Amino acid sequence: ITWRAIMSGFHSMAVLALCICIGLCNVALAADCADGKSVYKGSSEPEAGYSVSWVIDCSNLTFEAKVSVKNTGWVAIGWSKEADMYPSDIIMGNSEQGTVTDKHTNDRVAPLPDDQQDIMESSITQTDGTTTMTFKRLLDTGDTADDLVIVPESMNMIWAYHATSNDETNYHTRRGVATVNFFTGASTPLVIPRSSIPTFHGVTMMLMWGLFSVWGTFFPSFLRGLGHLWFQIHVGIQCVVLLFTIIAFISIESWLGLNGHFDDVHNVFGLIVFILAILQGVLGYLSHRFWDPKRSSTPVFPDRLHWGLGLLVQFLAFITILLGMKRIGAATPGALASFILWFLFTIGIHIGMKWYTKTHHDEGADASRYGRSQDDADLITKISEADDYKDFDDMHAKPRQQDKRDLKTVFQQNKVPLVVFGGQALLGLIMVGVAMNVVAQVGAGYIMEDE
Repeated sequence: ITWRAIMSGFHSMAVLALCICIGLCNVALAADCADGKSVYKGSSEPEAGYSVSWVIDCSNLTFEAKVSVKNTGWVAIGWSKEADMYPSDIIMGNSEQGTVTDKHTNDRVAPLPDDQQDIMESSITQTDGTTTMTFKRLLDTGDTADDLVIVPESMNMIWAYHATSNDETNYHTRRGVATVNFFTGASTPLVIPRSSIPTFHGVTMMLMWGLFSVWGTFFPSFLRGLGHLWFQIHVGIQCVVLLFTIIAFISIESWLGLNGHFDDVHNVFGLIVFILAILQGVLGYLSHRFWDPKRSSTPVFPDRLHWGLGLLVQFLAFITILLGMKRIGAATPGALASFILWFLFTIGIHIGMKWYTKTHHDEGADASRYGRSQDDADLITKISEADDYKDFDDMHAKPRQQDKRDLKTVFQQNKVPLVVFGGQALLGLIMVGVAMNVVAQVGAGYIMEDE
């Protein structure tokens, strides 16, 4: 092997390497609008039933897209720096209103319209269960605050839609992310990890305020004939409600973040219920702590205020649950009918039992009407006569006569409210269970997809 041959070999390799580099550079340069005349077309179907096709016109530096979705609700497509729904640049279509809007989002809230609308042309139609949206915008709109530049490299394309609702504040029923190069057409769907926090929040709040709180309220209202037992059951149930309300509230807030979170009516109502629930717990403690067996009437503060606030927060909690079901798209006819009927049934039971306690004279009714059982009344009389219970907590630690009563006697004296409570509890488990099942299914689908 001569020196000349070795040098010739190196020369050939250098030429080959140079050609490869030039070829790669030409490919990279071809995949942009440097020549000012190229046209790039592509399409992607990140999920069955959701497809998008596009055309990039380098002569006008425009991006034109067509989105087709098997649904009757709103549709959306956008771009995000991160593989998430926020912060993002979004185009959202509403077939009911016939609008296509340039939007953005910076948090886990409904997208907001941009101050600068950069859609040049648009249309949206809904035919035979398919929504078709078209729009055109510049590759670089100049809106640095809310829009992203469509560049010749992989970008995170986000997509979402609601199956039936055109209320753009309602959460999506399906969503996803794909990495797409709009110049080369390369597209790869991304797997988004599932979050169980929203489902936990929704199901927990429905269970606590749709059932447990209703049960806890029934005992002081209509089962005082059980003696001191009604108080123990009432406190136990409501403490569980308050504890899980705090846990569910903190968990959803830590997941959502506080930026703009309370702009939504459901979230505002939720915050009110959360604050009132804590205040209600404080009033309940004060009512217990300062109860005086010798008092001749029930004071407005804290007792009557505790009673009234309890009914108010229960009513607001029902409204908040309905708003939450609407927000996540779980307000199906069946789920709504089930929960609303339970709501009305609960009100009807309360009114009916109030009428019963006023018109009947058994120990259960008398205890509910006067706020104490006969055993309580006898004990209070003894306390008043002896006047030797100086400490309230010590008095409550003493044995109660009603604790010695057998279950048969207790049932006979309170059979009507106990039967009503049992029927109400069973019906509540069925009706609220139907709504909770829908919330759980929708929550698992609209928030995060693994498929």
